[in-house]
Amino acid sequence: DPQAPQALPPDLHETLGRAAGSDGRGLAVVLAPFSRDISAIADTTQAIRAGVEGAVGANGSRAWFLPLPLRANTRGAFEMGANPERLPGGRPLGDEPTQALIRKAWGMDPCLEAGLDAEAMLEGVQGLVVVRDHPPASARLPGAALQALHGLESLIVLDAYRSPTSDAATVALPLADLSEEEGTVTSLEGRVQRMRGAVPPPGLGRPGWEVLSLLLSDLGVHARFSSFFDVLAELGGVIPEYGALTLEAVEAPGGGTVPLLGATTGGSHPPVGENPTPGMGNQSNGTHWLALEGTFDWGDDLLVEVSPTLCRDGAARRKLYPRGLVTMNPADAQTLGVRAGWSVRLRSRHGETQLPAVLSPRVEEGTLLAPHGFRESLAGVLGDGAVERVKVERT
Repeated sequence: DPQAPQALPPDLHETLGRAAGSDGRGLAVVLAPFSRDISAIADTTQAIRAGVEGAVGANGSRAWFLPLPLRANTRGAFEMGANPERLPGGRPLGDEPTQALIRKAWGMDPCLEAGLDAEAMLEGVQGLVVVRDHPPASARLPGAALQALHGLESLIVLDAYRSPTSDAATVALPLADLSEEEGTVTSLEGRVQRMRGAVPPPGLGRPGWEVLSLLLSDLGVHARFSSFFDVLAELGGVIPEYGALTLEAVEAPGGGTVPLLGATTGGSHPPVGENPTPGMGNQSNGTHWLALEGTFDWGDDLLVEVSPTLCRDGAARRKLYPRGLVTMNPADAQTLGVRAGWSVRLRSRHGETQLPAVLSPRVEEGTLLAPHGFRESLAGVLGDGAVERVKVERT
């Protein structure tokens, strides 16, 4: 019972003890998502952790505990603004710079009133558009949620598969499966990866962005996209961090290239809307692109703080580098004569700062990455943006 966690049942206590073995190997325990209530997660975590450690500690073994955040698979949706109290990029509704970016992209004022969560929508609206989801599956009362779907005046469902939700639909439109369209996926850490279709969609199936674009256009909203690249360009214009770095430059229909975003994976291309500079990587004058990793600090997330395993890297980094750090490719460090832990001076049009360097081959040459949690230490160099060209020197 997550609301009133007690000791582990005797049979489970014995099972855990046997699983840990007598050779000191220990036991890893994964706690599945079960609540949006932070205090409930913390209390349950502590109770189960105490029971697990008691079960395996008798023979000198250790237990590693990993509670999984509830929104592990919804980070990308959160970034897109699918949150009743947030704008795209996770910004507050009152964030004026983001409001201006949306206004420019859409050609109209965004709604700045707090919206409804998924369950409240089922009870508070007359019509609903559901994309790739079966709302009753995550509702507290699945039966009531399904009944509410049947009671809607209009229910439009976009999905690749049949479900009880599509059976209740006024209109059901076929979508391409995720393996049949182009796009990106975003991890809980904010890492963005390219997704390519393995096969074309069958029958009348279309990519989700295309169907939504046509629906919005019929409702009088200017959202007519002709390709995935159009969606990508608008995304980078509204959420600067997503347009700041690229995973690769891909050929766009009609010729030319479009930088593909990679919010934390690194890349040597400039933001969406600028032209890539050939040979910009490891230059003799020490010029690099400096960018923040992601749009939030993974280690500071409330749903991560209750997990020692998930937050330990961020905690260790803040302990080792309290004033901040930048990560660079070892090849760039060799050219600059920099070793791991040595300080480098970063100069930009905004100002300069000095930070220790961490080396990683996962960062592309010509690029410097900085954890989002240390953004304040880079404000003098980055200004108000998330990416900036800088001159790098060994101190």
